[in-house]
Amino acid sequence: MPNRILLADDHAIVRQGLKALLEREGFSVIAEAEDGQAAVRAARERCPDVAVLDFSMPLLNGRDAAREILQLCPRAKAVLLTMHTDDHYVLEALQVGVKGYVVKSQASGDLVRAINEVQRGMTYLSPGISQAVVQAFLSKAELPRDPLTSREREVLQLVAEGKFREDLFYRVNVIELRVPSLRERPEDVPELAEAILRRLGRRMKTSTPMLGKAALAALETYAFPGNVRELENILERAITLSTSGEISAGDIQLRPTRGDAPAAANTQSGGALGNHLEDIERDAIRKALEQTRYNKTAAAKVLGMSFRALRYRIKKLGIE
Repeated sequence: MPNRILLADDHAIVRQGLKALLEREGFSVIAEAEDGQAAVRAARERCPDVAVLDFSMPLLNGRDAAREILQLCPRAKAVLLTMHTDDHYVLEALQVGVKGYVVKSQASGDLVRAINEVQRGMTYLSPGISQAVVQAFLSKAELPRDPLTSREREVLQLVAEGKFREDLFYRVNVIELRVPSLRERPEDVPELAEAILRRLGRRMKTSTPMLGKAALAALETYAFPGNVRELENILERAITLSTSGEISAGDIQLRPTRGDAPAAANTQSGGALGNHLEDIERDAIRKALEQTRYNKTAAAKVLGMSFRALRYRIKKLGIE
């Protein structure tokens, strides 16, 4: 029987690409989720053999979702998919029970190897994870005890995303200090985006990416239901998709709807995950164009994106 996989990522087109890759390698994707809480619910209903979780997801991040899934399904294994290579991110993931830590800049086959290794009871860390982390883990080094419970960490994330439940608010509210959400202060977007890009550049050990004028204009008019945390997630993903030193409007992949993108095929296991997902997206766009007889407005509706975003992606991916 194929290994049963739970796949969680907040971008539908990324999930489709990863699903195509995994099924091509003989795995069975039994459930998909678009945020950490949905991943936990899916695991409660159908305990997977392996949960593949994106780190940066709304409502509940991948690490904390892994913690809850492993409590619900003790025999399951968790693989975290992330751009974070800093030592503390890796050690914290290992501490909650994550057995596979896959860096998105590695080849797509790295994810397949990670799933196979954790199923054999091994721990898999992507090449590039510092030797200091490996040694700390092997020596059973302990991190300082987290002063917050998992529920408190979840509440903090919901607060950051502007999705804190009203009933919980009234339980803990003593003095109310209102901080306007990002959608109420679009004039702050340029400065926040610049600061986030600088931090991401340091974390990824690259030069600070430039934000193109069209991309900035799109961000300034976006509603940001996930508040500042969503802005950071958008920019982190844009860096992985951008093939130049400037982030275009197509790279930021804003989500005007929650619809799924069409399934894609023709995967390759040898390229980097970012390139692999570009191939998946290119194929999905071509299929939508063919389906609509190259009516770009209709194709954009099929793909669940705006006409402007589709036009940028067509130019970016060289589709004519």
